[in-house]
Amino acid sequence: MISAGSSSAGWKNRIKILNLKTGRVVELRKSKNMGVELSYIKSLKLSTSRQWMVVLLRERQVEVWDMSKKAVHTILPMKQALYATAVEWCPRKDSFIASLSDGGLRMYSIEAGKLASAVMSIDLGLNITALSWRDRYLVSGDTNGNLKIHDFETKKTVNIATHKGYIKTLCFPAVLTALPPTPASPTPELNNSG
Repeated sequence: MISAGSSSAGWKNRIKILNLKTGRVVELRKSKNMGVELSYIKSLKLSTSRQWMVVLLRERQVEVWDMSKKAVHTILPMKQALYATAVEWCPRKDSFIASLSDGGLRMYSIEAGKLASAVMSIDLGLNITALSWRDRYLVSGDTNGNLKIHDFETKKTVNIATHKGYIKTLCFPAVLTALPPTPASPTPELNNSG
């Protein structure tokens, strides 16, 4: 559960874990600075190993939590003009990516308890609001309703303008078949003659 309440002084951010079997609630994150923070929790992502969690505060910092200890492992401070806009875990590693407000993309890896980072050379554009990664595909959505689907095997990116506005969240279906055709190469028509 995420709870974010606002007041004239700022935000009160809390994260609670609910055990569905026992009904027990454990408060994981309480607001700092006497209960008031300058930003609200925008996103929360749990790693595939379930050991790590990333908490993204809007236009502020990224917190990396060690779920086995139920404590903050690292805080990635962000500058006022450069901050993370979306985060997503890599499918098979204890690594996550963060899109930055300047259009950059960074990968953070947790190895032996240490956090290392590297720049990724994929251009997803500015104003990224959501990321989703499955197998060889990385999908991003932005404030204008555009989707970018990057294929790591072919190193190609497909752009799709949805004309639907701000994309808040992305997820893959349970079964992923193939990348949709690009507008430049439409789906071939079937010939039923014969």
